[in-house]
Amino acid sequence: MRIESCTVLLLGVASCGAHVTPAEPVPARSIGSCTLEVLPLPPQAPYLVLGQGYSDNMSEPSVSALFQKGCELGADALVAPLPPAALGNGKDAQERLAGTFIRRCPATGCPQAPATR
Repeated sequence: MRIESCTVLLLGVASCGAHVTPAEPVPARSIGSCTLEVLPLPPQAPYLVLGQGYSDNMSEPSVSALFQKGCELGADALVAPLPPAALGNGKDAQERLAGTFIRRCPATGCPQAPATR
């Protein structure tokens, strides 16, 4: 029988930790009878992933086109965990709103998607 010992090294536990910066709220958008919420994290309730999307920039027409795409997919929310400013690649890069389109399901669960071959 072999016995191993473990060594635990604590390095400044009190000074280390994740720093979470919440995304600035993006208001829900209504397009006709479709309303999309923007969530910083996926919901704890069951949901279906319908697709990914992003705006070309943060202009009103581009963001509206993103929300229109979500409505066409049947989404009721866009999960966008990063603030738009975090998606740029430097001072001159245009900001984008990016995320995952989802549709929330009842607490009983999501319907099974038909098997594809």
